[in-house]
Amino acid sequence: MNKSLVNSSLYLTAIALITLWSYNAQADERIHARGTYGNYSSFGVTDDLPVVVYTASWCDACTELMAFLQQQKVAFKAVDIGKDPAAARLLKAKHLRSLPVIIIKNTLLQGFSKSTVTRKLRELKPGKL
Repeated sequence: MNKSLVNSSLYLTAIALITLWSYNAQADERIHARGTYGNYSSFGVTDDLPVVVYTASWCDACTELMAFLQQQKVAFKAVDIGKDPAAARLLKAKHLRSLPVIIIKNTLLQGFSKSTVTRKLRELKPGKL
């Protein structure tokens, strides 16, 4: 095989891998930070309890999120979709296919990013976290 062709292929492969790594490094914040704003009262959010988390027993990120919220002394309602078929149907109807689903007042987040959740909680209660 032509040596310059091999070198070009290796170079392009390296560029692709670096691009992929960069994309993945930023993906956490991009995916989790794209909070959807709206009225989420149908998800169980109230003025008295503005944080609701949809979870499942098999979801490691859900367990990590709930431990984080407890550590931060954040009052929240946890809804296990494995035990609540209506909650599972609600998420499916809203095309929410990944867990955890976190609603913080008027913001919906999917997945768990500690920095994003902390930022949204600070917006909810400035100076508390």
